[in-house]
Amino acid sequence: NSFCTLLARLIAMSARLSLPHSQQRHSNVAVVRMSRGSKRIEIACYKNKVLAFRQGAETDISEVVQIDRVFSSVARGEFASAIEIRHVIGEDVSEAEAIMRILKQGDVQIASGERTFSQEELLRDVCTIVAQKIVHPVTKRNYDSVFIEETLKAMGVNLRLDQPAKRNAIHAVKEICSRQFIPAARAKMRVRVGTDMNEIVDLEPVVVAESDQSVTVDIEPEHFRELMDRGSAAGWSVEVLDYAVCETSVGDASAFALASAGVSKRAKREARRQQAAAAKTIDSDG
Repeated sequence: NSFCTLLARLIAMSARLSLPHSQQRHSNVAVVRMSRGSKRIEIACYKNKVLAFRQGAETDISEVVQIDRVFSSVARGEFASAIEIRHVIGEDVSEAEAIMRILKQGDVQIASGERTFSQEELLRDVCTIVAQKIVHPVTKRNYDSVFIEETLKAMGVNLRLDQPAKRNAIHAVKEICSRQFIPAARAKMRVRVGTDMNEIVDLEPVVVAESDQSVTVDIEPEHFRELMDRGSAAGWSVEVLDYAVCETSVGDASAFALASAGVSKRAKREARRQQAAAAKTIDSDG
């Protein structure tokens, strides 16, 4: 009887699973779980939709949750009782409210193969963003994203799968620029401001062009919010022309090439040093 009941539940579950048009399937189901003590409750979701929901990019819960039931075990197809839900959540809630609570606060269970895929995909996206945001302080040219990837790995910068690529990239840019593992500076922003230089001189802008009505300057990204606040208060315009100014002329690229080559060697030396230190730690523990 128990086997027949389980089979019926699995058949019912599979019949109700639907794949949204925007869903890219990497595996059949991702489990989001909450637990308290020895009790746990779970929901079945589309793996690559959970993060989008938590970031606010996806608002339709039917695009995230595969079946609108709470399970004590998704793998066994066992639904959670009201008592189990109350025990884990800590209060009496409806099943729909429990699903929302688990979706927002639960732990996403990802298989090792999928986690590796997600990490590699996230790393590529982060490196692309970082490569656009930083420049060599002398040549003012961008680094290649592949070189940025090598640098991040050598620095041991950890990315968080529960955060979007943009937020991880901001963290990576701060790490690279503060630690100076490679010669790097945050690329400046180019803005056109509808006022004269006297209003913004304390923000240390670099003048690109100036007229009677406006001034075009390059500023540090951390000054942009202050510039916007001043413009809003005083009533003058602030127009972003370029979010990351870099040198694009053909010119002599030897300085950048030499710097990159030197940094690449340094990155490799640092990576070898860290590997040796890790091996020594393992040997001492053994």
